[in-house]
Amino acid sequence: MRIRSVALGIDPAWLGGANAVSRAGRFLRAASARFEAAGFEVQTTRLVLSPYPELPGIGDPGAAVALARELEAASQSEEIGYVSLGPIRWRRLGDRAAAFAAALPELIAETEIVSATVETAAAGELAGPAAEAAGWVIARLARETPNGFGNFRFSAIAECPSNIPFFPSAYHDGGPPRFSLGIEAADLARGVFAREGSFPELERRLAAELGDVVRRLEAVADELGTEFGVGYAGADLTPAPFPSDEISAGGMLEDLGVDAVGAAGTLTAAARFTRMLKTMPLITAGFSGLMLPVLEDSVLATRASEGLLSWPELLLYSAVCGTGLDTVPLPGDADEVELAGIVLDVASLAVVLGKPLTCRLLPVPGKRAGEMTDYNFPYFANARVLPLKGRGSSRLFARLRA
Repeated sequence: MRIRSVALGIDPAWLGGANAVSRAGRFLRAASARFEAAGFEVQTTRLVLSPYPELPGIGDPGAAVALARELEAASQSEEIGYVSLGPIRWRRLGDRAAAFAAALPELIAETEIVSATVETAAAGELAGPAAEAAGWVIARLARETPNGFGNFRFSAIAECPSNIPFFPSAYHDGGPPRFSLGIEAADLARGVFAREGSFPELERRLAAELGDVVRRLEAVADELGTEFGVGYAGADLTPAPFPSDEISAGGMLEDLGVDAVGAAGTLTAAARFTRMLKTMPLITAGFSGLMLPVLEDSVLATRASEGLLSWPELLLYSAVCGTGLDTVPLPGDADEVELAGIVLDVASLAVVLGKPLTCRLLPVPGKRAGEMTDYNFPYFANARVLPLKGRGSSRLFARLRA
């Protein structure tokens, strides 16, 4: 098990403007060293801002692009791995939201470590125009960034709280700084599920073994919080996968008894695993469920390539588990209206179920359904591009705009 991310959320105004990033860097370096000394490998440190269109001095999208460049340079000098600018909260920004969304392709294309999102649902309210804008952004990034990889740093979020340690979804919601931890623990879970036993027995073992590890993390986090005056928001128990079979969320489900992810019974396995996590008496943040990112998981990538997974099936599984649609490879010529419809479906599911979901789609330029991706990225496993249906819902969006 490793720590995928130590994510620190700050409000630049609260921390004193120009000193915010340097202070954040000092904390994140200390946190990384402290967790490493306790026996945990830390993959990345991450800086999380309050929603950037709402920050003082960011009156127009051009200022947001400049902010992104400045933050990236400052963060890189502080050895911070990634930066999240947070969401465009559509219903809070009103008429200004569309202009900020229109600037996102430039903002992401001109940076390397900066992420941003569009909020498509919050407090039980769906924002149709936000989903429509997200579809447009996804299509633009697919066309205008190398290999469409800009979409790795963009997603649509729905009903997502602050303090999520996983990107691009992360944002701070103002006030004093807080930090959270994202864990990469699919290998730990696979070790538990590889043994014989009933579901109650497996649940007890997972609670004991994962609980022991997370409580050790909590002890270090408490020390850091006291020393630096930074609040601890908790650990996201979602066992983030890595593109190797032994650290696979898809492999976890197969260890639980599914012949292959995507086969009948997958929904039940996903639901049972998520229930195991939700009952743990730990300080939790974020999703704390099951994450099924196709390109970040070698088993999922293989099953998708075998035709066992489609985006509608992945959305179905999200109803009982985790993070929505994540790193889903799609044809490079995907229509923005169809992409927006997928985003809208994810947001609607989040509203109906009252749970956080995200949508990170990756149309791959020059690739058709069934062709293999050719990413050269250490956190990705290549997979066959999943087909779309070739139909959108333009009239539905017209009604939502009315």
